[in-house]
Amino acid sequence: MIRKKIVENWPSSLLGGSSARDTNSRPKDTVIVTNVPLEFQEENILADINIHYGAICVKRLKNKEGQSLRAVVVQFQSQAERDQAMASGKLKFPSMYNIVLPMKLPTSRRKQREDSTTNHV
Repeated sequence: MIRKKIVENWPSSLLGGSSARDTNSRPKDTVIVTNVPLEFQEENILADINIHYGAICVKRLKNKEGQSLRAVVVQFQSQAERDQAMASGKLKFPSMYNIVLPMKLPTSRRKQREDSTTNHV
């Protein structure tokens, strides 16, 4: 009884949607940071980002074989926080050798691919 009530009142954004369209939508508050050295830990990256912006989650991307890649996805507290970070185009990691790394939106690669295929047709 309690479980049913919790599930019914739980936000669909946390549980996922009831259709493929809902579950495939990407959050609008995420960015991808590229060229992140593999020795940088997710919690350290999150701490560095939170010096200037409000981030809630950092996840390292992995390939099909499960090996870590040199890119991480950062989820910000809001789309406004993400937009503020994107205005600079780069994130600085002071506790990790004071490096600066570029950011891009998760849809950037897909748009580039679609644009290149429509230009060739």
